[in-house]
Amino acid sequence: MTEFHEDFWPGQIAPDFLMPGPPGTRVTFYEQHCGRPTVLVFAPNAGDAPRLADLHERVHVPVIVLIA
Repeated sequence: MTEFHEDFWPGQIAPDFLMPGPPGTRVTFYEQHCGRPTVLVFAPNAGDAPRLADLHERVHVPVIVLIA
């Protein structure tokens, strides 16, 4: 069963946060993706990354996977 943080559920607007940008820089999430549908996945470990590798092809929008 999928677990969700009690304050953050699918379909909710994500809070803005810093993420890696061009080499050596950081950008905000909304700076890069504001106004465009984007799937944001918080994965508990890097082992989930291969399973999510083709997600963008299945949903046809940008996918960002953040490893906790």
